[in-house]
Amino acid sequence: MAVYIQHVDTGFVLDIKESNPDPGAEITLYEYYSTPNQHWELRDGRIVTQLSGLVLDVEAGTQRVTPAEQSDAPSQQWQFQEDGTVKNGAGQFLEVASATEDGLESLIAADYSGSPAQVFKTVPAESS
Repeated sequence: MAVYIQHVDTGFVLDIKESNPDPGAEITLYEYYSTPNQHWELRDGRIVTQLSGLVLDVEAGTQRVTPAEQSDAPSQQWQFQEDGTVKNGAGQFLEVASATEDGLESLIAADYSGSPAQVFKTVPAESS
């Protein structure tokens, strides 16, 4: 079942910028439009984009969260915690970073802070 992943504090959702289907595409937070670049499936501990079938990952050596080819990397294993945080197998948490040059907020992986910037929820997606 498809879901969108909504940042509780802003109401915006995870969005693959410009519907770029390639690995390494930028993930931002954006108003919900019920499009494939905003729809995700939770499968075997992975967050899979309906746009391309890639999985949410953290680029090695960075905090940048991007779609990637599936592997056994702990950075691709995600769990939604009771407090609304989303933690990967490497111990990093999804977090909304400051706005980029184009005014969009980006998604990073960071240490736990307890901040509202790290609180998300899943919502069943409507068909596009």
